[in-house]
Amino acid sequence: MVKYEKSKYKFVRYEKSSKAGKMYTAILKNKENDREVKIHFGDNKLGNYQDKTGLNAYPNLVHKDKVRRRNFRNRFSGLKQKQDWSKYYTPLYFAWSKLW
Repeated sequence: MVKYEKSKYKFVRYEKSSKAGKMYTAILKNKENDREVKIHFGDNKLGNYQDKTGLNAYPNLVHKDKVRRRNFRNRFSGLKQKQDWSKYYTPLYFAWSKLW
């Protein structure tokens, strides 16, 4: 899984993803050389609990189903614990915090 250290990268914005099968792209900027990095996250064929990106490009996929949210968070809670989210940006970080 791709991980970008928060100490080396700054979050810039969200965009609708150009990658097939993905909902959004988080744009990060390297603090040292100003190069932008794209992290694609979210599946555009599956529903999600909410959309906190501010884009709301897929309003038909927001279901607000608390049982599905709990199931998603239970499935991925082990991965969340393995990643130190206070230090890294990852696709799961953005999906967890912005979509679920």
